[in-house]
Amino acid sequence: GVSVGKRCGGSVQRNRIKRLLREAFRLARAEFPTGYDIVLVPLGKGGTFAAFDRSLRALVPEAIRRARAAAGRKGSAEGPQVPG
Repeated sequence: GVSVGKRCGGSVQRNRIKRLLREAFRLARAEFPTGYDIVLVPLGKGGTFAAFDRSLRALVPEAIRRARAAAGRKGSAEGPQVPG
């Protein structure tokens, strides 16, 4: 999902950011494992496709790594781990 707040600009700017984020995700989707819900929330105004693409390819794998580590810590004490 993509959520773009009003601090990112007016509706035209917010919709442009959403389109760029969706396209960056579409192109990088094959690199990410399945089974995770990913919510994208940009923090500032503007941005280019290249910047969104770089950020997405760097941050999503890191977030997944952290989610797996947290599930491993939780799963070791309470039950099965999250597959993936």
